[in-house]
Amino acid sequence: MLVDINLLQVKEKRQRPLLIVLLCIALLFVIFTVLLLINVQKEKKHNLALTNEIQEISLQVEEKEKMLDELQYGSSAASLESAVTWAKDEQLETVPILEQLIKLLPERGFLKEYTYETQNNIVMTVQFDTSRQAAYYLHELTNADWIIEASLQSIKVPEEAEEVVEATNKEVTPPILPRYEAIYNLSINKAKFQREEDEIQTGGDS
Repeated sequence: MLVDINLLQVKEKRQRPLLIVLLCIALLFVIFTVLLLINVQKEKKHNLALTNEIQEISLQVEEKEKMLDELQYGSSAASLESAVTWAKDEQLETVPILEQLIKLLPERGFLKEYTYETQNNIVMTVQFDTSRQAAYYLHELTNADWIIEASLQSIKVPEEAEEVVEATNKEVTPPILPRYEAIYNLSINKAKFQREEDEIQTGGDS
């Protein structure tokens, strides 16, 4: 007895699910590829926007730095001009004061150093033959109307001067006396000094 067995339908039934699976995988791959491309395009646009923003910020920073440099240059120039003006004015004020301080010195008194500690405070070093001359000069400074306060900080014979005097006195007769250095601290009234100077000039003109 012959049996007719048809295997074609079974084979087709087995191939159909496999085909569906392959189609689904291909579809998923296409969808993934499209999504990936879309995401890449978004990233490119985002990066481009960031680059443009960075460039714009850099330009703004450069402009601000340029403006700051111009302001600093202008401020420096103004400060320099102000310092020059102050120096000229200070020199004009200092010279007459220095002249008056020298006039008050005794005959053998010599001004060695003269500095401003503050605008109205002067420290000066003066050389004398004797300590009595230093005391006399302090008296003259105290009596000046435009000097608020005068004090003698120190008086001494410099060590170098002592050595020179000792070496010289071994060969010279009569012996040479050492010279004294006195340091004075003055507090002055510039406005009052200027008034006195103006009065002197006005009296001289008349």
